[in-house]
Amino acid sequence: MNLRVVAVVAALVVAGAWFATQKKAAVSEVESITLFPDLVGVANEIDRIAIASPARTRTLVRDDGLWGLQEFDGFPVKVGGIKSLVVQLSNLKTVEAKTKKPESYARIGVQDYVAGNENSNLIEVLSGETQIASVIVGKRRENSADPEHFMRKPGEEQSWLVGGEIDLLANLSELMDMTVCDVPSERVREITVSPLDSSPFRLSKSGADDSFFALTPIPEGYEPKSRTTVSSLGAVLLDLRFDAAASRDRINDLTPVNSITMITFDGLVAKVDEFEAAERRLVRIDFSYAAELATAPDDEGEDSPTPGTNEPEAPSETVAEEVARLNAVVNGWVYELPKYKSRQLGKRLDDLVKPIENSDE
Repeated sequence: MNLRVVAVVAALVVAGAWFATQKKAAVSEVESITLFPDLVGVANEIDRIAIASPARTRTLVRDDGLWGLQEFDGFPVKVGGIKSLVVQLSNLKTVEAKTKKPESYARIGVQDYVAGNENSNLIEVLSGETQIASVIVGKRRENSADPEHFMRKPGEEQSWLVGGEIDLLANLSELMDMTVCDVPSERVREITVSPLDSSPFRLSKSGADDSFFALTPIPEGYEPKSRTTVSSLGAVLLDLRFDAAASRDRINDLTPVNSITMITFDGLVAKVDEFEAAERRLVRIDFSYAAELATAPDDEGEDSPTPGTNEPEAPSETVAEEVARLNAVVNGWVYELPKYKSRQLGKRLDDLVKPIENSDE
């Protein structure tokens, strides 16, 4: 083979490699498209976002400039969460074209959304009646270093493997503050429980250092089951979060099935009322400050400065300020609580006592 032939062959190889590279680049450029390139530009026009998952539908609605969750009677939603979702949607880019066959959609979870489908989720973004963006989010691709999901736009045959995170589908706490209050049991002095269907009872501690509550009255022939069981009610308002919220209008005409009043050593009073509404148990909580019920610290107690030391650090907020803050949170709302909190609230006197065993054998 002479040098001229070698040069021609080499040129053909280089040209072929260049052509293959350009072809690959072109294909990649075609496949790597942004699903919703114009979404950020119209973000201020969005007033409704529906997120439908197999378990439930969550509808975020803007009313008079404020965002709320429709299924929770308009309970406030974090604006940051809305912005995060819009940004995530606008950053979705196709990685690879997948099936166009409807019979294969279910395999990757991009079948038309129907409530109860195991894998598919539908996100719709609207301005009034105008749909701005809509996508069916299927299964997440396993063993992928970066977040990738199978997706398909409703009404289109082509499905895609899409890169980008969508982390608000299941995590409701990213969208709203689900904390109600946090009152440690060590702070609680007294609890009065008045169920509609059974006898009232009272739990109390004589001092903040007491680890357990005393139960009264104890029926004749009975004794407390255990100090731990009796004292568990003291933690009802500890790190209290809700599973769902609703407007207080839902309990306007209802009578509480249970009422609990909790008083702390520093005069915080919490009134907790439970209602049964359409097979739901809803809890209303109100706070107040009773200075006359506050227990003054001992002169020689921990709150007194030790000679030669600095004064104790002042509290960050007074009880009256705390009450105002907590009432601003609960005002207008009732809550469905986690099951373990509902079990605590639902305890009756019969649950806390047992017959005294006969010691004469």
